[in-house]
Amino acid sequence: MTDEQVRLMLAGGWRPLVMGCWYAIARHDEALCDPVHDALETCQGHLTSPALITATLFYPSERTLPLLADYAATDRRMGWDAADIADAAVLRLTGRLPADSSAPDADAVAQLEALMGFGELLRESRDQRGWRAAVSRS
Repeated sequence: MTDEQVRLMLAGGWRPLVMGCWYAIARHDEALCDPVHDALETCQGHLTSPALITATLFYPSERTLPLLADYAATDRRMGWDAADIADAAVLRLTGRLPADSSAPDADAVAQLEALMGFGELLRESRDQRGWRAAVSRS
């Protein structure tokens, strides 16, 4: 899987986009930071937002906090039911919540922590011989 293939997945429909998030996390290549954030910027709900939010936490930049806040506000307005995961991500990054947000529920915090744990496993496993050979081919 090349960076270009991951970029294409991040710009695709919801299933490829979610897989692109996990490949981006595993690749740990800063060239994927902007495509991950671009995908969160256009996120349209709970099918993709948990993986996208997780990926943005693995690629933090100056865009991360504003995009998380924007996603949470849009999610609440649209009734997508995933704003608490974005709030949990903000809390994880900063130790505090935005002024216009309430504390995320415990399920959202637990879900984000589980997703982050999965992402860490992907990053750790990329150094294993078979995974690295499969993911690193360009």
